[in-house]
Amino acid sequence: MTPALLATSGKRKHIFIALVSAVVVSLAANGIELIVIRLVRPSEQALTWVSDLVIAVVLAAAIYLRLDLQATRMRLSRVEQEQIVVDTELSLAAEIQSGRLPKAPSAGSGFSWAARLRQARKIGGDFYDFVPVNPRRWFVILGDVSGKGVPAALLVASVQTLFRGLSQTTNDPAEVLRALSKGIHDETQGSMFVTCVVGLFDLEGKTLTYANAGHPPGLIVNHSKATLLESTGPPVGLFATSNHKTVTIPLQEGDIGVLVTDGVSESIETDGVCWCELAKAALADLERPTAEQVCDKLMKMAQDGQGPAGITDWEDDQTAVVFLVDDSVSP
Repeated sequence: MTPALLATSGKRKHIFIALVSAVVVSLAANGIELIVIRLVRPSEQALTWVSDLVIAVVLAAAIYLRLDLQATRMRLSRVEQEQIVVDTELSLAAEIQSGRLPKAPSAGSGFSWAARLRQARKIGGDFYDFVPVNPRRWFVILGDVSGKGVPAALLVASVQTLFRGLSQTTNDPAEVLRALSKGIHDETQGSMFVTCVVGLFDLEGKTLTYANAGHPPGLIVNHSKATLLESTGPPVGLFATSNHKTVTIPLQEGDIGVLVTDGVSESIETDGVCWCELAKAALADLERPTAEQVCDKLMKMAQDGQGPAGITDWEDDQTAVVFLVDDSVSP
């Protein structure tokens, strides 16, 4: 339809609405006038005055409703505009947040890696990071900030910045967690906290030294053997000072290591069976798996899961970091 036709159509619509409004006002005025005459029974001299008064009242009511409708439309328009601005800002924040997530390290030195993050909303509280200390040592963190939305996203940015700085000053994951806890507590006064696992990988010595701050246990699987990376201290930021201990685990050819957030573990768990057992059984079905295949398998299990029993409309960020020890992978 051409602009001219659109304009003509718009004029016809306005004329039709005006005619309908006029008929409605006229009918309403006549109806009210008849009611008033029957109730008041005015004299012939007062009849004209009553008629004019009724018409004036009906017109005033019509004008008021018209103005109120226009004001409502303007308010709705402003709300829609404000919502567009908010949505645009959230989309931009989501792009910035996703841009801060690093790619998994390239395969080499006997290790291959994979990482996936699926957010429940535009911005979220899950995060991971890989920081090289030197060519043979890597710090890895996987974490989940309490809460959701903008506050959680802001704290994620603070934690990532703190972690990257601390990883250059110490080789002790527990020391990293203690410093993180103090920094976060100073910022939030304990109103928000972070569960996370920090691991230092020695690629040459084939060891993992880790500390777990109240996070779901990680899992290392090799054939029929499974090792859990259980909690070694409280969530960081919950207290101004906190004690965490480190655990060192030797790694060997064929080890598959999995770190997940509770969005994954709670989705996978069924009928009280730990997610680790279900993940272990699922990984056993993969023949000569790669880190990418393991990561995709876990995320598919989490996506298909129902979440905690008895909780409707449950949603949470879902994140997995996977490493595979494979001596055939050259530097």
